[in-house]
Amino acid sequence: MSKRMFAVVFAILTLVLSGCATREVVHIQAAALPEHDNVTFVDNRTSPSEPSFMFGRGLITSCHYGIDKIENDALDPDRMTLLHSYLDSKVLNDNKSHTATITRFDIYWNQHAWDESLNFGALWSHGVLVGCKDAQEGEYYTSESPRPNYSPIVIYLDSVIDGQKYNVRTVYPLLQDSNVKSAWPGALTAAIDKTFTTLGSLVTRDAGVIPPH
Repeated sequence: MSKRMFAVVFAILTLVLSGCATREVVHIQAAALPEHDNVTFVDNRTSPSEPSFMFGRGLITSCHYGIDKIENDALDPDRMTLLHSYLDSKVLNDNKSHTATITRFDIYWNQHAWDESLNFGALWSHGVLVGCKDAQEGEYYTSESPRPNYSPIVIYLDSVIDGQKYNVRTVYPLLQDSNVKSAWPGALTAAIDKTFTTLGSLVTRDAGVIPPH
């Protein structure tokens, strides 16, 4: 078996094993929703369809290679409860009635550049796309991440709040090293916080034009 073929097999086995491994649930403190909640919170989420493991994130020739979609039960409370709590306590806390309809809330962990660099010594230049172009499935440009040994957490949060549409995408680089397992909870928490803060700043910016209720 050639060295490159061995590297391909090793990479696939590594992804299979990591795909089968269960990450610990990340616990995030959230403010309890009040008895009289100001926010009518509607879950209308949809997500892009994904290829199977062997033809997607597990196939080294696929643009989906190494991109892991984070499952819904990876957070406690779940991501929608966290978002509802954030909007109610931090953004829409003016004692008026508001409506928030969530149309997408997906979290991806893109390890593509790290896996290729580890197995093949690939060099990624500045501004190169890592992932599938325009798929909105965890792809990012290397200019958004410090180096190949960072594997970014990419989050998509689309919503309609009081009639105003907000599409938020954030990239949070996670250092991929021997301590990545212990770093994962803090990184995911920080990535969620970045997304919520971005959404909150947009809603606050538009507060003057939010329709009255």
